[in-house]
Amino acid sequence: MNELLTILFGATPIGEVRAAIPVAIFAFGFAPLKAYFLAVFGNLLPIVPGLFFLHYISTYLMEKNYWANRFLSWVFKYTRDRYRQKFIEAEQQHHHHHWREFWRFMALMAFVAIPFPITGVWSGMVAAFVFGFSFWRSVAALSIGAAISGLIVLAISLGIVRL
Repeated sequence: MNELLTILFGATPIGEVRAAIPVAIFAFGFAPLKAYFLAVFGNLLPIVPGLFFLHYISTYLMEKNYWANRFLSWVFKYTRDRYRQKFIEAEQQHHHHHWREFWRFMALMAFVAIPFPITGVWSGMVAAFVFGFSFWRSVAALSIGAAISGLIVLAISLGIVRL
């Protein structure tokens, strides 16, 4: 039962691995590696369905509601144009056009890997969707970021790293 609770804590939008790992170690008495793997597994569960849901619900709302269409179209255009412009400027400075996807991947992964409030898989899914990142690269970046975040939280929980 406690294993399932750890997975569910890991899957929640607020707690994610930041809550699941300490609860699993200190409240449930799990070994650190067991706590890590259960929490990260739970954190990975919502990624694919969440990205599909965001795409489906935005498409549905844009087709069915005039105001939702206007708002979402504005959000997508504004964020994607602004984001694209920053990368174009960076590419012109450094002349590395082929690095764009790599830096997009790294930025999303780093955003998810930092175990602070408001960063994590759930907000990373929204960012990846709004900025128009490719589906499978988003899944990979979110997954690696969740694993790194779990390692950081585990190290803090065990006292290896102090804040």
